Amino acid sequence: ACPLRIQKITGFDLCKLSDFKAILKMIKLRKIQCLHCAPPCSTFSRARKWGDGGPAPLRSDQQPEGLAPKHKRTWKVWMANVLTQRTAKLCKAIARAEGFFSVANPENSIIWKTSLMKSLLKIEGCKDYDGDQCVGGGIYRKSTRLRSTAPWLNVVARRCPGPPTHTG
Repeated sequence: ACPLRIQKITGFDLCKLSDFKAILKMIKLRKIQCLHCAPPCSTFSRARKWGDGGPAPLRSDQQPEGLAPKHKRTWKVWMANVLTQRTAKLCKAIARAEGFFSVANPENSIIWKTSLMKSLLKIEGCKDYDGDQCVGGGIYRKSTRLRSTAPWLNVVARRCPGPPTHTG
């Protein structure tokens, strides 16, 4: 018999401070042993480019927390920064509680350039697992990174063998 008791906990919104605090408390009480977070990548996207008719970039490699001065940042950038900060805090808390975490975003996302996401790599056992979603059955290649302390995630670190059998 498997000694682990697995229960999926959903329905929390990290945008809500009360939910963030509730998750943090559960981690400290060791009621959560494995945490997966996937902050929205929209403001961290490299698809935002100057002059291509689409939305303008909100961040850069040199300014991953936002191009505008702190007091002039859009609500979307501010909220994405809050979510990144809360994600990093939860990951650090679960590592202290001897649990595992993973954070997902596109492989080339600017989120990986933030000091908060870089700081996770200082946690023992934390590493990046980069892979293409088409290898796991996705219809697009979509190169994705998981930054994690869960060594079993090495199975997702697989690249598209090409030629592509998917649509993008």
